[in-house]
Amino acid sequence: METTARAEYYVSGLACGGGGASTLEHVLSRVTGVAEVVVNPATHIAYIRFDARICEPPLLVEAASKAGFGIVPL
Repeated sequence: METTARAEYYVSGLACGGGGASTLEHVLSRVTGVAEVVVNPATHIAYIRFDARICEPPLLVEAASKAGFGIVPL
């Protein structure tokens, strides 16, 4: 049984043009347990849906940091 959690994060490190948003979406979607990631480059907010039994928020923060982005929960 999946335990779906949703989280919103403010993203720092996004450049103009949206390329960073797509990079961050790709990076976070590769974290085990993540089901969906949408990054809005205009608002700098990432919307993430994940299985809370498998994935914990610190894993998301770590993955983003390794890719050069900062994310903080809203």
